[in-house]
Amino acid sequence: MSKSLAVSTKELTKAFNGKEVVHDCNTSVEQGSIYGFLGKNGAGKTAFVKMLLVFSYTVISMLLCGVAVLTIFFTTEIMFPLCAEAYEGSRENVDSMELIFIHGLGQVSSSWNETTSHLSDHIRANCLDLYALCEDKEITYGNLYRAFEKYCGDTAAPLNICGISLGAVLALNYAIDHKEKVKSLVLIAPQYKTPRLLLRLQNVIIRIIPERFFRKQGLLKRDIIRITNSMMGLDFKNRLRDISCATVVICGSRDKANIKAANYVACNIPNAELYLIENVGHEVNTDAPHRLATILNAFFGGK
Repeated sequence: MSKSLAVSTKELTKAFNGKEVVHDCNTSVEQGSIYGFLGKNGAGKTAFVKMLLVFSYTVISMLLCGVAVLTIFFTTEIMFPLCAEAYEGSRENVDSMELIFIHGLGQVSSSWNETTSHLSDHIRANCLDLYALCEDKEITYGNLYRAFEKYCGDTAAPLNICGISLGAVLALNYAIDHKEKVKSLVLIAPQYKTPRLLLRLQNVIIRIIPERFFRKQGLLKRDIIRITNSMMGLDFKNRLRDISCATVVICGSRDKANIKAANYVACNIPNAELYLIENVGHEVNTDAPHRLATILNAFFGGK
C-alpha cells in the first residue's frame, strides 16, 4: 500500500527579475521520507524550498565533496537522528576548527553549554564572555564591539563566528568591517537595523523588573538600558552584500520580533542560507540546543 504524499508539485516555476531559477519542477514526496537535492550553488535548490514554505519542513544543508547538498526532512520527529547518522561518516576526516560563540544580551557564555555538548568532535567551541571583554570600560554597544574587534584582531584568521541576538549583531558588524578575516558566519535571530520602537518598549519593561533578575547575568539594570540605547543608530541594510563568507541565518519560527529581519538578512547576504526551527522562540541556543547543534554540525561538516 503506497504512502500518502507530503508534497506534490507540477510544473513549478520561479523567476527573479525575469530569470528563471526553477523551471517546470515536478516532485512527489511521500510522508516520512527523506528527499535530497544535489546541485551547484545558485542552481535553485533553496528557491525551490522557499516556495514550499506553506508546508511543515526543516532544512539541513552542507557542502559534500565540493557539491552543495540540500536535504529536506518532512517528518520533524525523525529529522535530527537521521541527519546525525547520515553525515557521521563524512565528518571522520574533517580537520579541527574553532568556532567563536557570542551570547545575547540577556545571556552569559554558559548559555551555549547545552548546544556545544552536541557538537561534532572536530568543532572546538570558544564561548566568549562579552562583558568580561569590556574589562573596566562602560558597557555600551560601541565598547562591546571594539573589545570584540580587538579580540578577533588578536586571533589568527580565518575566523568562524556564531552569534545570537546582540551577538549576531556584533558578528554581522565584524564580518562587514573585516571580511578578509571571516571564513564563515552563523547569525541567530539577527537584526540588520535597530528596531527602535521595540527597544524602547523593551527598556520600559526592563525598568519595572527587579534588579536581582539582572545580577545573575553579571550586569546591572542600567547596563542593559545603556546597551540598548547605544544601539539605536545601527543600520547595516546597505552593507549586507559586502559579506562574502559562507553564511547561515537561523531563527525560531515563533520569534516574531526577529523572523522578518532574519529573512531579509538571508536574502541580502550573497549565497546565505536561512533555517527556521519549528516551534522555537528567540533563545534557540537554550530552547532547542540539540536541533541548533545539528544544523551547525551539518554546516561545518565540510568547513
